[in-house]
Amino acid sequence: MLVGMRVEILALPGCCNAEGAVKLLRRVLDEVGLPDTAITTRVIADQAAAELAGFTGSPTFLINGADPFTEPGAAPALACRLYPTALGALARLPDHDQLRQAVLSARGYEPAAVESPRQLRGSARRVLADAQRQHWQETYRAHPQMYGEQPSAPAIHAADSRASGSRSRSPSARQRATSSGCARATSIR
Repeated sequence: MLVGMRVEILALPGCCNAEGAVKLLRRVLDEVGLPDTAITTRVIADQAAAELAGFTGSPTFLINGADPFTEPGAAPALACRLYPTALGALARLPDHDQLRQAVLSARGYEPAAVESPRQLRGSARRVLADAQRQHWQETYRAHPQMYGEQPSAPAIHAADSRASGSRSRSPSARQRATSSGCARATSIR
């Protein structure tokens, strides 16, 4: 059973990034299976409110009351906020993946809690696939020698399949039926 998540965006009056922050957060919440989660927007109008909320710039994301992007030692301020991106630049909003990870962390997503990936549907299955891919990439970066110098034949095949846009190289139902002599007189659509 999912526990409700509290999400809030704190912004200065008239902040030009507040609307984009709400749209980004809504997209992430929908994607991770929390489409009914309400987003509250709170205007921080003075320094006293900034200090009370721990507001370090506009917009600030709060997930279950905590700022997942807080920087140690940052003083409350009535200012625009910049977020470091994965590429090392600064942006007016966090990257989609950074916000997604923050939401998943606050949600307490635990892939091991699922007995079988087949139990997952839609976005939850993508989340598990992303976590598995990230784990594999981190493991490979830490220990590249454990996989050998050259990719295996299955890895090359998978890369070729992915590059061509094909999800699978297996024959379609029509090709299997035709090649096995099982095609019926009626057309298969």
